[in-house]
Amino acid sequence: MERIDKLAEKFNCSKNQIAVKYFKEQGCELLEDYKQCLKPMKYRCKCGRLSVINWNNFTKGKRCGYCGSAGRRKKYALAEVKKIFDDRGCKLLETNYQDNKHSMRYLCKCGRESKISLAGFIHQDQYCYFCGLEKNKGKNHHCWKEDREKFELDRLFRKKCYAALRNTLKATGKEKIGKTNNMLGYGPKELQHYIINHPNWQNVKDKKWHLDHIFPMNAFLEHGIYDVKLINSLDNLQPLDSKENISKSANYDKETFYAWVNYPAAKDGGASYPTNCPLLGLTSGQ
Repeated sequence: MERIDKLAEKFNCSKNQIAVKYFKEQGCELLEDYKQCLKPMKYRCKCGRLSVINWNNFTKGKRCGYCGSAGRRKKYALAEVKKIFDDRGCKLLETNYQDNKHSMRYLCKCGRESKISLAGFIHQDQYCYFCGLEKNKGKNHHCWKEDREKFELDRLFRKKCYAALRNTLKATGKEKIGKTNNMLGYGPKELQHYIINHPNWQNVKDKKWHLDHIFPMNAFLEHGIYDVKLINSLDNLQPLDSKENISKSANYDKETFYAWVNYPAAKDGGASYPTNCPLLGLTSGQ
């Protein structure tokens, strides 16, 4: 069965209204408000007895203790089992019936042959594997995101962020210790915010692009700098057309690189303030 929050959203009503209606459809009566899926609720079973049950168990076909025990004791005839399958658009292929836990061959409503127990077929509302996939794919899946464009963009930047850290660790010979956010100083969301506001973004967003290090990793390694945060500083990253990035290779301007590397230290009084750093938008006299 579809999740109750999805049903409430689909039919524009409360979860409690969904629960009351479902209990009634099953011949039962819910006697208190729905709170959450694992919270026991008082209800009147179809047999007339009062009992308690949570939403998850009720939707799986479980009922009061008497009905459960009676159900386990009941022995179906083969003709009854065939009718149960026929009523749901399926066809039982077995010539004898053992018990409700024994897997039986049947022709599913989708036309595929499969196996299922009577308990799974009746109480858990199951069909074949492929019907299960169809039932839970797309908008019916609990992880479905309505805005697919945003979902794909978020996923892309997660990949870019993790790849940047992975490649840097490999180049510097270090191991991952702790979370990505702590090692880089930012996470996928911060990276995404920075890149989509970069001047290059509008030119490359619809093309194949790379997350480019303005000063390549080799520039840092050649000078004995293995600081993962500094190498992957947001100031050192830009979205770049893949062909342009490949042609750029590991080339960089050393003077500009020296000025940029010294800039963080200069802020703390540890090095001279760069008077000309195009990357930072600095010019002489600033």
